Amino acid sequence: FQIPGEGESPNNMYHWFKDGNQISGPVAFPDLTIVGATEADEGSYHVEITNNNLPLLTLSSHPVHLLLYEEDSLGGEFVPNHLIVEFTDEATQFEKDTLLEYYQAERLDTCLCGIIELWELPDTSVLPGGEILVGVEESKQDARAKSEIEDAGNNYLMELLIEKAKIKPFFKPKLPKEPLPDNIIIRNETVPTVAIIDVGIDYNHPSLTPYIWSNAAEIVDGEDNDGNCLIDDARGYNFTKDNNDALDMTNGHGTHVAGIVVENIPVGDVELINIKSHGDDGVGLLFEALCGIYYAAEKEANVINLSWGYRGVASSVLESAIARAGADCGSLVVTSAGNEGLNTDELPHYPSSYELENLIAVAALNETEDALSPESNYGPASVHLAAPGTRIFSTVPGGGFDFKSGTSMAAAAVSNVA
Repeated sequence: FQIPGEGESPNNMYHWFKDGNQISGPVAFPDLTIVGATEADEGSYHVEITNNNLPLLTLSSHPVHLLLYEEDSLGGEFVPNHLIVEFTDEATQFEKDTLLEYYQAERLDTCLCGIIELWELPDTSVLPGGEILVGVEESKQDARAKSEIEDAGNNYLMELLIEKAKIKPFFKPKLPKEPLPDNIIIRNETVPTVAIIDVGIDYNHPSLTPYIWSNAAEIVDGEDNDGNCLIDDARGYNFTKDNNDALDMTNGHGTHVAGIVVENIPVGDVELINIKSHGDDGVGLLFEALCGIYYAAEKEANVINLSWGYRGVASSVLESAIARAGADCGSLVVTSAGNEGLNTDELPHYPSSYELENLIAVAALNETEDALSPESNYGPASVHLAAPGTRIFSTVPGGGFDFKSGTSMAAAAVSNVA
């Protein structure tokens, strides 16, 4: 973990914390080094900075989350003991609880009244009949065969698809959080909606506020008015923290994407469903992303923008969620092709490489728009079209604007046209 900055004051003292408990300091150097990290090192880290010249001032960093990953046979990173479980429509809560106990697993999270669940499996499961499942992968294979389970898969790391090396950080002062109104104005339900499943949106940005979607079936009263097991989801939802505030004030990726989606569209002609699937540090896991897709489908989003992905073994639970969004709700899903400069016909990238009728995979054009960006993935069979994706000027948190590049921006441009 490193503290950014060109220089450090010789009087600064640094205090590192893990999960709220101080683990080092005060020390005169800013960096924390962990060698040979194990599961015991997983957690949320932040640093507090003090200076004797300013005894009443303490600066605190945003948290950095350490989570260890394994790689599948194609290099896809996933959380080792996590299992995403998609149950059949007929599965009862008793059957779900029974299977959880059967594998000695822990239920970490559920989505939208149990459509999918996130389990943590033990390294070894001793089944009631005496059979021993050695290793997490053996338990995963066994679970997939159960009649109550439609599908199950790894909890993959989902990367935001922006060209990081070319983008300078954009800092704005953090604004006070705007409280959600007690009553949400009911808008014309025929207005097309675009669900942006990302790091959230700065919904206080003057250029975006008029476009933010309101859930006509929900009011902010501490209750689940629309019956989807989410409390007060009046303006979208934050699946990373399980609350109704999907604000992006730190990362900026979702806010930039949102500005592209609404560019040159009159207010009232499109609305943005704000769904937070990635943390403020940009880290996103497949389970939260799936929750976002199912939520967007439940709210019948016309377009779902996915400006993230991974390269690895195809996740069937992700493919199923996207296919259901199209078949059940008529949602078009626009995806980024990735920023590795690779042929995805040969090295697939997901979700963009799924062969689904309701999915569009988008590559990024260079700045002059006469060829692909060198960083953009491509593939005659797996990528459908290209759109502007280099030095795109759009909204950023705090009311400003900046340039960003990547297939994330290209996908947003296609969502705009859709």
